[in-house]
Amino acid sequence: MSDSSKALEELKRFERDEEERWNEAVQAHAGAGEEIAKLEYAKSLFVQVASYGLAHKASAEATVGEIEKKIDTIHNQQIAKCTQDWTALSMDFNKFKDNRDSANLLSLKGRLENFSKSPCPQDEVEQASGIANQIPSLVKGWQPSPPPAVDPRKQDKRAITDLIEVRLSDAFRRRDIKRIQRLSPYANKSDLDSFRAMFEGAKQFSRNCKISNWDFRGNDEAEVSGTYSGEFVGAHGERQERNGTFDIRVVRVASLREGARWVIKNITW
Repeated sequence: MSDSSKALEELKRFERDEEERWNEAVQAHAGAGEEIAKLEYAKSLFVQVASYGLAHKASAEATVGEIEKKIDTIHNQQIAKCTQDWTALSMDFNKFKDNRDSANLLSLKGRLENFSKSPCPQDEVEQASGIANQIPSLVKGWQPSPPPAVDPRKQDKRAITDLIEVRLSDAFRRRDIKRIQRLSPYANKSDLDSFRAMFEGAKQFSRNCKISNWDFRGNDEAEVSGTYSGEFVGAHGERQERNGTFDIRVVRVASLREGARWVIKNITW
């Protein structure tokens, strides 16, 4: 085959390719509608057609120009629509917020979230997302606070606290075995002797108890634990700090004379 024949054959092949690409571009353009992504694709095909420099070059270039204008128009319309929608959302948010309209604010949250997923300008999208995230805490802040929880053991705790932190500590300060025995009626002779040993040789004695942990076991029994701080002052004025921890078991007892009261069952220092 001569060079001229080869050149002619190559030209025919280019013409076929151009025609096929032209038909493809025309079809893509026809089906693009108002979708920018599809218009951009059709434009790229027409650019390829024009690059052949053959029969459809002028038409392809003209169509590229038309598509670019259409894309600009659609883009501007979309921006205007975004601005319009964002303005409406902002106004609704401020109105519902000022009126403390929880129901409409929660509904608006969904609209803001949808807007934040749109191809609108980034600053508007970010603002919409930020406002949507604020709404739950905003609405929650308007709800009345729930009534404080009532501790069913409040009265028992108060009575036990008085028993240990006030009356037992006072009995230690007074070094009063009889008072300790009344507070702890289950104490045996060995228990009372141990208290006497604490006080032996003391000019002053203190043991201030502070409860930190509670463990109720039914309605009439509890284990409490905590710390104590105190001082032993000897006959000659020498002072010793005596601090530590305690575990005390208390029970509720009843009598015709005094009614129900909490007393100490046993103590571990």
